Formats: sequence, C-alpha cells, structure tokens
Amino acid sequence: MYTLIMYALILISVLASHCTAFQFQSKMYITLDQTSPCVLRMNSTHTFGCTSPRQGNTGVLHVVNNPTDLQWVLNSSPMDSYIVVINIDMFTREYLQKMNSTSKVTGILLAQNQPRPEIKPTSPEDTCPNRYSALARRETTCEKPWNPIGTGILQERWNIPIFFTKDNDTITQLHDCFHRNAPYDESQTSRSLCALQLSSHMYGAVDSRTCLRRNAGTFNINPIKYCDEMGSENIYLPIIPLAKFKPARKSYVVVAARLDAASFFYQNNPASLSVATSLTTLVLTAKLLYDMTKGEDFSKYDQNVVFILFNGEAYDYIGSSRVVYDLQKKLYPNSEHPISMDEIDLYIELSQLYNTSTLYNHNRANANVSSFISKFQQRLINATLTPSTRSTLPPSSMQNFLLAKSDFPGVILSSYDDHFSNNYYHGLFDDDYNINYKYAGKNETAPEDSIQSFVANFATSLAATLYEQISKSTPNASATVTNQEADELLHCYVDTLSCDLVKETGINSFLPEDVISTKAKGIDYYVGVITGQTQWIVLTTKLFLIYFSGYKTNSTNFEECANQNTFWIPSKNICLKSELNITDAISPAFVIKDYNMTSGEYATWTESIWTVVKVRMFMQPSRGYEWLVFVAGVLIFCGSFAFTYSVKKNAKELFDYPNLITASNI
Repeated sequence: MYTLIMYALILISVLASHCTAFQFQSKMYITLDQTSPCVLRMNSTHTFGCTSPRQGNTGVLHVVNNPTDLQWVLNSSPMDSYIVVINIDMFTREYLQKMNSTSKVTGILLAQNQPRPEIKPTSPEDTCPNRYSALARRETTCEKPWNPIGTGILQERWNIPIFFTKDNDTITQLHDCFHRNAPYDESQTSRSLCALQLSSHMYGAVDSRTCLRRNAGTFNINPIKYCDEMGSENIYLPIIPLAKFKPARKSYVVVAARLDAASFFYQNNPASLSVATSLTTLVLTAKLLYDMTKGEDFSKYDQNVVFILFNGEAYDYIGSSRVVYDLQKKLYPNSEHPISMDEIDLYIELSQLYNTSTLYNHNRANANVSSFISKFQQRLINATLTPSTRSTLPPSSMQNFLLAKSDFPGVILSSYDDHFSNNYYHGLFDDDYNINYKYAGKNETAPEDSIQSFVANFATSLAATLYEQISKSTPNASATVTNQEADELLHCYVDTLSCDLVKETGINSFLPEDVISTKAKGIDYYVGVITGQTQWIVLTTKLFLIYFSGYKTNSTNFEECANQNTFWIPSKNICLKSELNITDAISPAFVIKDYNMTSGEYATWTESIWTVVKVRMFMQPSRGYEWLVFVAGVLIFCGSFAFTYSVKKNAKELFDYPNLITASNI
C-alpha cells in the first residue's frame, strides 16, 4: 500500500514538474513559426546550403537596415554573437560572405518587408545554371552568362543558419523587440537584450557519396538516416494511345517543359517565369490539341504528339537525363510500348515564356525543325519568331538529348535571346508581379496585352501547328484557348491552389488544407526527395491534364473509379480515363549498380535529413546578471555541501540516535 502511494507521489511530482517546465518555457520563449530555413544539399563532390549545430545558434537580435549598421555589428559591437535581421537589399553575396566569415554573426534572418515594386533584380542561381551538366560539360556554352545577375549563393556552403520570413506579424515582433531593447553602445553589456535562437541542424555532410554510404553503413549501429536522394516523377501524355499507335514507321513529336525550380529557402520558390508560364502553356496546348483530335480515326496518323514534363531540371537535369537514359535502354515510357530516340523526329521545349512581341528559337539546324518553325511562325498571334543571336544552347533539358544524339532534331522556344530576361531566376520574387499577372476572374476578360492573352495565343498557335503537323490538315479556326482559361490556370499555378479550377475538378479533395488554404500563397516548385513526401505540383498537374484530356468511363462512383489513370469528378459525378502516366524522375546515378559518383555523367543530388527547424525569440539577461547567477550558484553549491557534511558529522547530536553511523566514526 505504502509502495503504491510512493509511486503515485513520484508520478504526480514528475507530471507537475513537466507541466511547470512547459509553462516556464512557453513564458520564456516566443516561437516564430512563419519562417523558412536554408537547408543542406550535396552532390558527388560538395556540400551546399546551411546548417546549425544540434542545439542551434543563439545571438543578440540586431536589425541591419544598411551597410553602416552591419559595420557596427562587425567592428564596434560589444557582444560576442549576434543574429542579424536583414532586408532584401542586404541579401547579396558580398554581405553574406562578410557575415559568414566572422564569429560575431551566428545567424541571419532575411525579412521581406519592402513593398514588392521596390525589390531590385537578383537571382541566387549561378550565372550559367547547370554549367557542369549534360552538353555544357563538353561544349563551351557559358562564354557569356545566361543569367548575368546570378549571385551563385545557391552554390555556396554557408557556416551559419539562414532563415527567411515574409510574415508581417513576425517581422513586427522582431522589430518591436529590437527597438525596445537595443542601444548602439557599450551599455548593451549591462542590460537585458532581445535574442534569437535559430535551429536547423542537418545530418548530411561531406558529399552525396559519403552521406549515402553512411545511410547504408554496415557498421552503423545508430539507425539515423543522414540524407535522401533528390527526385520525383516525370509526367507524359500522348495524344494517340501508345498501344493504338501502329504506323509502319513510328514518328513522335515531343513537346516538353519543366516542373521544378530551385530556391535558397525551403518551400519558397514561386517560379512564375522560370516554370509557371511555360507549364501553363503546355497544359493548355495539350487541352486544345485533345479537343481538336477528339473522335478522329487515329489509324490514319503516322505521327504522334507526346507531352512531357520533366522534374528535377534545376539540379543537373535529373528528369530529362533519366528519360534519355530510359530511351537508350528502350524502357521509355515503358517496356511494352517503348519509344526509340531515332523515332523522335521533332522536339519542342518551352522555356521562360513572357508576354513579349518577339519570341526566340534556339536550335540545331534540321529539316524537321526548320519546317516546324516556318509553320509555327505563320500561325503566331500578335508575336514574331526570330532565331537567337547565340549559337550555343541555353540551359535546357534538350542538352541531354543532344549529348546522346548530336543530330537530335530539337528547338527551344523562349522569350529571351542571348541571356535570360528573368530578373529573379530561381529567386524569391519570381512571382505574379514579375510576370505582370493580375487575376481577372470568371466575370472579367484579361486585357489583350496581358500575360493571360499571350499564353492563350501561344497555346492556340502551337496546338494548331501540331495538329497540322500530325494530321496533315488545317485545324478549325474556332478552336482556341480563351483568355479566361489561361487566366484561371495561371491563377492556380501562380497565386494559390485555392482556385476555382481546383474546386471545380475536385482536386481539392486530394490536397491537404494547408496547401489549398486561402492563406497559402502560391505553389511549391521544389523537386523534393524520392521518398517520404508528395510533390503537390506533380499531383495537381497530373489531375489537371487528366481532367482536360480524359474521356468518360462507365464507372458510377469513386470506388469504381480508382485506377492510376482515372479521375473522379465529384462536381459532375463522372469518372474520366486518360492516357497520362508517370515515369521516375530519379537520376540514373542512383539506379546504375556501382555507379562512379565522381564521373559527373549524371546528377547525384541529395538533401540532408533534419529533425527540428525552429526560430525562437527570448530575452537574454545582462552580463552582470549572468555573473550574479553564476556566483550565487557556486555559493549555494558550496554552502549546501558544507551544510550536508556538517549535518552528517553531527547527526548523533542532532537526531539523538546513538547507533547512527556518521562522518566522524566511519
């Protein structure tokens, strides 16, 4: 009985102490949830990005508004360590390197508090993206920068954690706490100051080869996983079902674009011009071409159109390199109906499309390519097509095809000539403002000079040209992509997945609340890792294409409509089936047995595993108070030791117990 009571008292005391500790911690710290970390990524030779020690980095909060403020922190400040809050203008390679090279700065928090129009052009990407991949490894394609404003900070290893926030409440909390508690003089040491703790410990280290070896280490008794291979899924959609396409000599036209973009901060890569405009154009082109060919007799066709969306292109062309690898192995898109590299008679890639009156084509001379360019040029609406002034190809998926086959018949259609016209390539601000996009809505029509009109005209022209290419007949002039269609799809890809099209198709039932919330801004274009997560851009695009290209089946409920290529439309109670399917966007480096990771032939990107990512704000006591607590602790410890010894030594007299063993009679 007494034992049970004792255990109950112990349990109650433990729970009470835990609750007290939790309450004390919640009063001591303010957790800033609306922040995004820079994470650690690796390839076969290097490590890139940021990490913190396991316990995080702590420092006095200091808001840096200009170079003078930073100089004070680096040269005149009295405290040992600072975590600085910087604005967008200070987020440059020069200033980051200064902060990264001193022990004074133990962390950086980038706060977007400027009005969007005032943000200067900047790109964290290399001046020549993917310069060591595909064709660029063998040809000099970077004698002149394609991305001249690139800072290359994505290709650097930073020694301190770096976070980003654009949440107004978070920024207000930081500034209020700082301005109330931060004198610019020596008195900082004699008072309490606002401080931050940045925690983003990454387990990965050295390079992908080392990290993956540690994952599978035979002698690793600790089951911690250190990193994951980066990759996802490619999407393909043939106009004619591959099983039904059986001409004497198969011929394919491939229309391609990319699905992904890189970003310095996790889940913050809007990619409106880098990805969204080209992706939207491809999806609408596929929709219109399906409408044009619906119900036709495909047996008369000797050419097929296959739409392909590559994933992982920002990281050494993961998706397209895998497609080329599978094509060479006669495994693409599957072993039952493989496509040969020699059967691709025309390859068209859409890249960074923007509403401009002049479009550019980048290609290697070929009769099929020249014929397509001539036809497309004639059908273009409110725009002209002209050859690029550069002979070398821009960073593109097409480079992988040319690497495998030097006379590969391909063309890249873009809105840039000899360098990118995107002022925020792979940056935080490649957003709706960057492409001058304003959602018109269902009851309005976007202006003729808008990006919506440009995308609609481009998709209409491309679909008509493709139809003429494969059917050898003139398309119906009334078959067009409308501005409203382009407006709504851009709204989903650029603004939010809480859009009418997502709700109309029932895609919202497949997506989590935080992705389709009205508070969610934009969609994440980061490729992610092979296992353990769903890339919503892939799922959403798959379902959009099924919705636009599918045909009705006999299934009458959701349970019957449960195959991979079917899609239940709850608003219409119908089941659609499509020829759309997926293939692995996993680098061949991770499927080839005993692949030499240092060869540089294929992408070897991995992403570090992490456990806790958080930013906490608290009040750091003055040095005098810290010394007082330390001295008091030492005195209490010594006093308690002396008191305990004295009590034990004089226990007989104190407790009047003659047989008691004491310190004096041991």
